[in-house]
Amino acid sequence: MKDYEVDFAALSPAEKKSFLSNFGVVGFTPDAEFQEGLFALLSHTRLLNDLKGSDGEPPEIVQIAFEKLWECLETGEMVITPDLEAFQECFEHAAGAFVHGDFGMLESDEDDAFYAQYFENCDHGWEGFIDGLGHLCFDIVGRTGCAPERIAELIEWTVEPDIGHRILGLKSLTGTTSQQEAWASEARETPEFCAVIARLQEDMKAAASGAPVPELRERYQTRYLFSD
Repeated sequence: MKDYEVDFAALSPAEKKSFLSNFGVVGFTPDAEFQEGLFALLSHTRLLNDLKGSDGEPPEIVQIAFEKLWECLETGEMVITPDLEAFQECFEHAAGAFVHGDFGMLESDEDDAFYAQYFENCDHGWEGFIDGLGHLCFDIVGRTGCAPERIAELIEWTVEPDIGHRILGLKSLTGTTSQQEAWASEARETPEFCAVIARLQEDMKAAASGAPVPELRERYQTRYLFSD
């Protein structure tokens, strides 16, 4: 059974945790790397659409990075050009400096110029999303095979905390490891969390469907992670 065919809501708490630990891994097929990258891009597009609704238009660099990732995948296979590799490297270094405040990550004049152009006046409210997007860009362009990890991070760093705060009313999500796992487990039992996983399963199915990427790109301009 494919991951997108599993009835997540019907799983036991232990089964839910186990399912999510490997969610998004297509397996060893010729198209696995492409499908995993496309799946992660579709899911992050959903989150971006949510953020546009709450935080306004994203920074220019976010829009540029998405444009380049869509172009990379639009033919139905991964097309990595030297220009894309150069962009990814500058993005990685400049985003790292922006998120972590470590300007030693700017290793070249190109990095300095990139930071000055896109991050000098960038809204720090987008730090978390830019951090994840930088990792996704590195995974797709660098062909690391780690795109499924971005799905795991999306769930752990965004979905579970959102459900914890918004639905469960938890004021703090810090504590011991066992305490954190307890509230994460509680979050995973909510209908809202199960609905998010169902949407991610739709994304995984779409990525594996062979549908033209430009068609998926257009469709996903109005798809959201936390609502239908």
